[in-house]
Amino acid sequence: MHIGSHWYLMIVDIWEKKLIYLDSLKSDDVEETDRRKKQMKDVAKYLGMLVRTRSFWKNKDAHPPLISEFDPEEAITGQQDPGSMDCGVWVCQWMLSRHKWLDYDIEPIDASTRMRIAMQLVSGSYNSLAKTITEKAVKF
Repeated sequence: MHIGSHWYLMIVDIWEKKLIYLDSLKSDDVEETDRRKKQMKDVAKYLGMLVRTRSFWKNKDAHPPLISEFDPEEAITGQQDPGSMDCGVWVCQWMLSRHKWLDYDIEPIDASTRMRIAMQLVSGSYNSLAKTITEKAVKF
């Protein structure tokens, strides 16, 4: 999620009925934190409307979760250097680390982390230009 010039991540945990708030640069400003959590609640409300549509579910007798009623829960996690602009890299790292979401703390971001994430984004199978980019990189 993005607000102002800052990226943070919201995880919708259907099973635990929580909105998990991951922020690498938590603000001491209560109003700013409240704005971020309100944005999460707004997105949760929208997601709730989407999943309440019967066409969303294979089982038409399913009871859609009331995502809009989930409360934000702040996860304990490391913090970026306040002078850095790494919030987007932290969000990417959390998303790439989804297999270990029992613990939301990740290693601090450094140059190798930034390069690894960039390479994954550029060369990933989901990138339709990955083959072309790789060919041009080899050529040049």
